[in-house]
Amino acid sequence: MPERGELLRPDRRRHRRRCALRRRHPCPRRRRGTGGRPRRPRLRGGRRGREGRPVVRLREATPDDADAVAAVAADAWWAACSAALSAEAVRTALADLYDEAFLGEVAAEAADQPDFRFLVAVETEAGGESPGDGETVVGFASAAREWADEVELFTLYVDPDRWGEGVGSELLAALEAWAADRGAERMVCSALADNAVAVGFLESRGFERTREVEAAVGGETTAEYEFEKSLDG
Repeated sequence: MPERGELLRPDRRRHRRRCALRRRHPCPRRRRGTGGRPRRPRLRGGRRGREGRPVVRLREATPDDADAVAAVAADAWWAACSAALSAEAVRTALADLYDEAFLGEVAAEAADQPDFRFLVAVETEAGGESPGDGETVVGFASAAREWADEVELFTLYVDPDRWGEGVGSELLAALEAWAADRGAERMVCSALADNAVAVGFLESRGFERTREVEAAVGGETTAEYEFEKSLDG
């Protein structure tokens, strides 16, 4: 990925990937500036609930997750964005940004790009031992190092039925740790100004608003906040 001050000039494939995985709108954002809802990342072993409860763990997304990822995104958009967008705009944005076939391509690409990460949070019935055994995708997140010292959080969505359980916090913490390990000093992202769920989540996790801009989403124009968080310490 580029050094500071040298933005990668993306080819069409990478540009489309960045657009599709933007948190709230399809246009690449300027250099400075998502949330789902909400524990600490545990990429091996996951988070164990009470006896008999499913286990939630994080892993890398695969092309086979595309349909489930699209479904989580749709549920989260409908639950969180109704105050900011019309129903038609939500439908249009989801159709544009979360095509299952393209999400499969993105997951495959992520496996080959060291500066791009695409994670899913999966719920596994207690006692499941084999990978994929009884798994249900309950959230996902993606980010890329676009500058030597900065990572952009593209997406962070959680199934609304799992909000408040720490799934979003686990996904965010995992990407923050990954970003810091790659030498990034900060993480940036954006959220629709009227998306109280995303704004509240980001601010509660230490993100600060840097500016307000207008964003084109699903054929409508709406206000959007850009955020930044220091990864030092």
